[in-house]
Amino acid sequence: MVMVDGSEPDLWFLGSPDEFRSMRMMDPVWQAGWRLGAVRLLLPYAVPQWVGALPANLRGQFDAVWSKSMPSYTRDAVDRWEQTPVASRPKIVAGALGSRPLIVIQHGRAGGMGVPEKYEPEWPAAQAKLATLARDSEMVTAKDNHHPIAEENPELVSDQVGKLVAKVRSQNGSLD
Repeated sequence: MVMVDGSEPDLWFLGSPDEFRSMRMMDPVWQAGWRLGAVRLLLPYAVPQWVGALPANLRGQFDAVWSKSMPSYTRDAVDRWEQTPVASRPKIVAGALGSRPLIVIQHGRAGGMGVPEKYEPEWPAAQAKLATLARDSEMVTAKDNHHPIAEENPELVSDQVGKLVAKVRSQNGSLD
């Protein structure tokens, strides 16, 4: 398994109801922006630097996805937090993946799209906690990348997946 800047459950549930009130209030603004086409018009001026570096066909796909209305853009995260009782929230269990190989790739640069600033100080420890899921794990830091590592540095992700596949094949002779 390769985890690319994955969400660790304890960190995911650190949000507070005070934050959610403002997120819920912003949701209608986002919805109106999509319906009126404002998001599409503003998108070229609001995207992170890595988006501008995408090849034209991928940039077109990015623009198409983000210009399309996302009915539950804000509500999904808030609803998951509010509707998951504390006792039912998932926990990391060290060694749960046994001896299966695991590579955890974490971002090395704060900012950009993805991880809210308030979570940045705790993000490396959360990634290290994810790495405890397997006895055969490795941490990789994408030093020059923000949270969307796969978009900013697809070669790194591809190399790590290839490395893991080669390791599994050398151990088992197949990917079963």
